[in-house]
Amino acid sequence: MNHLKCLVINAPFECDLSNIIQIARAEGMKLYRNPQKIKVLDVINRSYGWLVVVQNGDGCISEEKKLECKK
Repeated sequence: MNHLKCLVINAPFECDLSNIIQIARAEGMKLYRNPQKIKVLDVINRSYGWLVVVQNGDGCISEEKKLECKK
């Protein structure tokens, strides 16, 4: 199971990198419904906006380990 998502952020105002990361984490929280474990892996500036790759923090744990934790 892949826990990566790519977001396109087109802010209507001038943003610095920290603002883009905050926006990406907030949108990632909405996507994953997990408010504390969103990691920003990559940020790329393009002419049409920012491409940001986010990961669910639980994505680094294998499914087998998750099942063991639930027992």
